[in-house]
Amino acid sequence: MEHKDKNSLTASRQIEYAIRFFAGRLGLKTPVFATATVTKVNEAERTCSVSVLMGDLPTDLDEVNLLAENGDGLLKLPAIGSSVQIKMLPDNTCYVTMFSDLDAVVCFIDETNEFRFDKNGFVWNQGINGGMIKIDLLTTNINTLIATLNTNLTAIAAAITSLGGTYAPTPATPFVKSNYEDTSVKH
Repeated sequence: MEHKDKNSLTASRQIEYAIRFFAGRLGLKTPVFATATVTKVNEAERTCSVSVLMGDLPTDLDEVNLLAENGDGLLKLPAIGSSVQIKMLPDNTCYVTMFSDLDAVVCFIDETNEFRFDKNGFVWNQGINGGMIKIDLLTTNINTLIATLNTNLTAIAAAITSLGGTYAPTPATPFVKSNYEDTSVKH
């Protein structure tokens, strides 16, 4: 974790930070906590930059981790300007441990399964299949269309019969919602 502007630290705070930094390298086992304001979020790197308000850390930190490991998991993206709690481990790696305000929550299951919840709503696997359907309305509209189709087929059969021909259409059957509804996903 590199401190961007060491000149902005007071002399006593520089010394205190240097002692904590080297103590961490020599095996100090106690984590250090600080409260900070988020100044930048890098979703691709799963990090954020913060300005420390209170605690024993440098005044500005970049590349503060939002996940313990930069792989699968539950990613919380803090809002710019929100407060966060930072934890610095003995190896000087920093993590965000608490959030006051979020812009998004993203759950990564594997390479093909991602769930995102943000101001735009809930997006599953990048939204490649479009929006969720209103199944009751869809079923009603399809069944109205089937009823109209069956009425027209009957009228066509009557017209053909009146002209001396024969036509016996097989009526279309209404859709039954339970045949195609997945009740494990609801909205």
